[in-house]
Amino acid sequence: MIVTRPASAADKLRLTAAQLVGAAPGRRLTAARAAVVLLGILAVLAAGALVAGCSTHPQPRQPRTVPATPATPKSSNDPRTVAAAKVAVEAENRQLSGDYAGAWELYTAAGKAAISKDDFVRLQTACPPKLHGQQARATEGRLEDPNTAVIRIQVAGQTTARTMRNEGGHWLTEPSDSAMADFKLGVDQAIAKQKAAGNC
Repeated sequence: MIVTRPASAADKLRLTAAQLVGAAPGRRLTAARAAVVLLGILAVLAAGALVAGCSTHPQPRQPRTVPATPATPKSSNDPRTVAAAKVAVEAENRQLSGDYAGAWELYTAAGKAAISKDDFVRLQTACPPKLHGQQARATEGRLEDPNTAVIRIQVAGQTTARTMRNEGGHWLTEPSDSAMADFKLGVDQAIAKQKAAGNC
């Protein structure tokens, strides 16, 4: 029993070549032309296979990753930061110049509630700032939130940070934690503490 198999694409190509080369003399193609025709057929088949391969097996696309944009802190040029820095410098210069009552006026409500103006003047007069007579300047600042700014103040090469609060549309100085602790002692005990620490 003879089993026949279906002709493959290669068999068909060989058959086509044989037909082209073995054609009648008037229609016979040269071997070179037959080769060119075969190459053309192969190119068409290869292109078809490539297109079919691309359409049936598409390469998965890599998901595009968008780099995360870091949160940008409010610039020192923000008008609110500039306004807070001006008040911070003014408050510091008032204290450095001996205008203690004026410095107290620029305290927050919490600062004023912790010590009276008269007691503050007494405390500062008994223990004036070590850098008395120097001038302050703001070196940097940022907004923590719309009503809070942190300003770095430099005096004679020494830098400290001041927290500023916007209360009723005005920037005011919030006393440091150590200052608030001294105020709570009462002016007499605060002076005694500062003298014991060699700050007076």
